[in-house]
Amino acid sequence: MDLMFKFKEGDEKSFNEIVKNYKNKIFNFIYRFIHNYNDSEDILQEVFIKIYKSKDNYISLNKFENYLYKIASNLCKDFYKKKNILKLDNNLENYNFNTKVTPLETYIDKEKEEFIRDCILDLPYKQRVVFILVTYENKSYKEISEITGYSIKSIKSLIFRARQKLKDLLKSQLL
Repeated sequence: MDLMFKFKEGDEKSFNEIVKNYKNKIFNFIYRFIHNYNDSEDILQEVFIKIYKSKDNYISLNKFENYLYKIASNLCKDFYKKKNILKLDNNLENYNFNTKVTPLETYIDKEKEEFIRDCILDLPYKQRVVFILVTYENKSYKEISEITGYSIKSIKSLIFRARQKLKDLLKSQLL
C-alpha cells in the first residue's frame, strides 16, 4: 500500500517515511530553482506541511513523487512572485575539496557554475521548470506532464527553447 494512503488512513509513521524518502530529492529540485539554502529549506517544509494538511483530499491519479514535485514547483513559482529576486547563495556545494585542483582551477570552475546557474535562472519559468526536471531530475516527458500539466508537445518545445537560449548565452560568453 502507498505510504500516502497509509498516512491518509491515520498511520502517522507513514508521514515520517514520506519525509525521509523524499526530502533530499525535493530539496535538490527546489535548490536548483532558488539557489538559496535557507529559502529552499523553508519551501521544503512548506511542501511537507501542504502534504500533511491535505492528506484527507489526496487522490492518487499519478505517481506520488510527481505530486510532490508539482507542489514544490508551485511553491517555487509563488516564491518568485513574492520575492521577485534572483540571488545565488554561496554554500558548501560551490566549493571543490579536491586537493589536486589548483586555486585558479577552482575559481574558474566556480565562475562557470555560477554563470550556468545564472543562465538557468534567466530562463522563463515554464522553460526553467521543464529544463530542471529533465536535466537534473531525469524525469520523462510523461512524468513532467503529470507534474506541470503541460502537454508533451509543449514540454518538447519548452525544452528545445530552453536549450537554445542556454546555448546562445554560452556562445556569447565564449566570444
